[in-house]
Amino acid sequence: MKKLFAILVVLCAALISAAQPLPQDPKLRTGVLPNGMTYYIRFNNQPPNRADFYIAQRVGSILEEENQRGLAHFLEHMAFNGTVHFPGTSLRDFLEKNGIKFGENLNAYTSIDETVYNIKNVPSRRGLMDSVLLVLHDWSNFLTLDSVEIDKERGVIHEEWRTRTGATARMYEQILPEIYGSDRYGHRLPIGLMSVIDNFQYQELRDYYHRWYRPDLQGIIIVGDFDIDSMEVRVKQLFSTIPAAQNPAERVYLPVTPNVQPIVSIASDKEATSSQIMIFNKFDAFPESEKNTYEYMNFLFSKILIESMMNARYAEILQKPDAPFVRVGVEVGDFFFSKTQGALTTYAHSKDGKIDQSIQRMVHETQRVRQFGFTQTEFERAKADFLNAMESAYNERNNERNERYVQEYIRLFLDNEPAPGIEFEFAFYSQRAQTLLLAEVNTLARTFITDSVVIVLMLPQKHNVDIPSKEHILQVFQTAKTDAITPYVDAVVDTQLIQKLPKPGTVVQSKTSLEMGTTRWILSNGITVIFKQTDFKADQILMQASSKGGESLLSEKDIATILVLNDVINISGVGNLSKNDLEKALAGKNVNVQPRVSLRHEAIAGACSPRDLETMLQLTYLYFTKPRADKQAFEAYMSRKQSDLQNAERNPMTTFSDSINAILFNNHPRKQRMRTALLPKVDFAAAQKMYKQRFMNNDHFTFIFVGAITPDSVETLITQYIGALPKTKEKESFADVGIRQPQGVKATAFGKRMETAKTTAFVYYTGTCDYTLKNIILMDMFSQIMRIVYTEKVREDEGGTYGVSVNGAVSKFPEPYATLQIMFDTNAEVVQKLLAIIYKELQAVQDNGVRPEDFTKVKEFMLKRINELRTENPYWLRVLDEKNNTGLDSNTGYEHLLKEITMSDVQEFAKQLLQQGNKREIVMNGETVTEGNSAQ
Repeated sequence: MKKLFAILVVLCAALISAAQPLPQDPKLRTGVLPNGMTYYIRFNNQPPNRADFYIAQRVGSILEEENQRGLAHFLEHMAFNGTVHFPGTSLRDFLEKNGIKFGENLNAYTSIDETVYNIKNVPSRRGLMDSVLLVLHDWSNFLTLDSVEIDKERGVIHEEWRTRTGATARMYEQILPEIYGSDRYGHRLPIGLMSVIDNFQYQELRDYYHRWYRPDLQGIIIVGDFDIDSMEVRVKQLFSTIPAAQNPAERVYLPVTPNVQPIVSIASDKEATSSQIMIFNKFDAFPESEKNTYEYMNFLFSKILIESMMNARYAEILQKPDAPFVRVGVEVGDFFFSKTQGALTTYAHSKDGKIDQSIQRMVHETQRVRQFGFTQTEFERAKADFLNAMESAYNERNNERNERYVQEYIRLFLDNEPAPGIEFEFAFYSQRAQTLLLAEVNTLARTFITDSVVIVLMLPQKHNVDIPSKEHILQVFQTAKTDAITPYVDAVVDTQLIQKLPKPGTVVQSKTSLEMGTTRWILSNGITVIFKQTDFKADQILMQASSKGGESLLSEKDIATILVLNDVINISGVGNLSKNDLEKALAGKNVNVQPRVSLRHEAIAGACSPRDLETMLQLTYLYFTKPRADKQAFEAYMSRKQSDLQNAERNPMTTFSDSINAILFNNHPRKQRMRTALLPKVDFAAAQKMYKQRFMNNDHFTFIFVGAITPDSVETLITQYIGALPKTKEKESFADVGIRQPQGVKATAFGKRMETAKTTAFVYYTGTCDYTLKNIILMDMFSQIMRIVYTEKVREDEGGTYGVSVNGAVSKFPEPYATLQIMFDTNAEVVQKLLAIIYKELQAVQDNGVRPEDFTKVKEFMLKRINELRTENPYWLRVLDEKNNTGLDSNTGYEHLLKEITMSDVQEFAKQLLQQGNKREIVMNGETVTEGNSAQ
């Protein structure tokens, strides 16, 4: 606290000069090498013995010329297909043998203005870290860009384009040129043009690489459990050898052409599933060169409060049945893709037929802020919420994961976002909250709400439904701006959740488990409470309360209501407070409680800071004893749901998902999704009755608490609220509802009209399998091994898909069984060839076993991953919940079992599953819409 007080004293003086530079986090080591490369290095031991390595590039698709569209993204792919020190696929092979999994720990992304590569969760062994540094070194300037590898990757990227080109992507291609005009931002989506991808010359890619991938545009970010002095020496030695660019091309961040009159752009697509509206109020972006100042910290504080208060107003509107939109929100940041232009963006998904009303309401709320600002009570709640988040971050300053720091330093390098450290930030915002005036925030909000406006609509194309004209939308907007607006009235609520405390229970039995590190209580009302204290997070307590029964004990005739039951439970608030009032009552608290009903269980999940534990327990008590039935909120929800569902089937993947469920589970009603036709059958009164049946009878719930909690210190609170719940009735369990896995072999293929033709293949194996930890591990290994094989054989060798998804699971109920799912996107011309490879490789495992190198990679990754997971509270919550519900201890002995498993074990496991002969193959062939084509 002395250090914090010292910072506060400095701040009081510093705030006199808002333009004064901010201090740098003393724990961050940074520098610039002679060749222009910037580095950021920080020691952090969460998780222990791990380090994250990133290279960020101030290079993106905005730098492409017209004949280069797609090369920036293509280069990102090529970084994994050969470097000077790691030719071919040896880079991936080497890292995966050390437990660094491609796609999970090893990845990259390309956007408009940046490209970032990462190697995460690297075991912090000296030799391995040196090798990873060599990978970053090669990525910087030493890609081989082999002609054969380039040609192989063309097909992969073409299939990535096919997979990602849905309604939104197609509509972006329509609107971006209109809202940006001739500015490059309107013509540089990273995926590029397939005409370029398929035909560019090898040297064009190499020239682009050497023009833009260079040290002065690159930043190295390394965070983890290592000696920071030694790491800095190695970075300087290795990366200083990269030559500086000679006569480098100037890297310019392009401005956006201003518009005085509103711009309206309207796009539509036959597969669009909602009516999306975006209204941008453009303002001058905060100068990047001035971000490292107290002035910018002030700006950020006010900006966050403005977003919070506007979003709270919209959340209140959404609770009313006459709300014209399904979703709505506000964000203050960049104008679409361009960081050189700021914008206050209001976005909404409009209900069908309510586009005009949605625009009117969005404009009215923005103008309400412009004319009248925010109220003092809104302001105080927003500050309380923000300061609570800052306090939580401050309390966790010794437990933050590497990823949090990495992302902060990426933004420091790419955007000059300040990184003074959480101690400084907490002190600054705590002090500034006392002096910040509502009038200052209202003034800033008005500067955001300019008359430089862009309106974007992305709409479904429907028969007999007209797309509005630009002139009409502009008229709606202009009229709404001139409408008379009244000030917002903030209804202040009583923040006391429980007026009269219940009679507490007692602890009647206590037992500890050294193996699991838990304490188990039995309370006087029969409820079991399990505690596991951890030190992973200083400001986190997780709660899971569950009981057997769930939807299985609810009548199938009420399936429509069952399908929306969880939504209905969580829209009404609790006790005397509506959902909106509850949000106000919880301002400044770090707490969340959510009940839900699954097929076999009813449960309440919760999370809080230790200081808010009583609030979490009070909310839990109320959800059990005093649920709230809010008919108005229900009607508002049903109106939103109706609009949400009306266009769902327009997405071809919804059709595919429906087909999978129908074929696998023989159209079982409990395996269907909610549809428009079922909405009239939803019964509000029945939903309330279902909820009370599952929760208010309190049938032998078990509560699990994990995190910064000690049983002795919370006994009074636990007995006061959990112990006060009504005494339990006779114990019950879930019912068998007749859902069974498919038997035999069956193949199904069908056509589906699509705007961009795509074929999706799905293969499903199932069979009986004992529910044991060894089998769970074997299924995990088998799935991961096949993913590696298919990445090589289907993606890389054939260029036939962007990726093959392989997921396996072992389940206990209603009877022990295993499932293996394989899924990929491709094109109709090659789908049968690729399926043949899928089956051939599965047969190869059965006949010859798995490849030793794949087995080694997966085992190493799983050993590394279990040690990472054991430092996280959610992992232990899952372990204890699993133990409570199935009796399986999924933690104890995991490493021993994993280390003992052999390649023969995996081969035998695969045989036992696959040779049971239960397989479903489902193929949906996309057919491009043409005149007279009636494929469905």
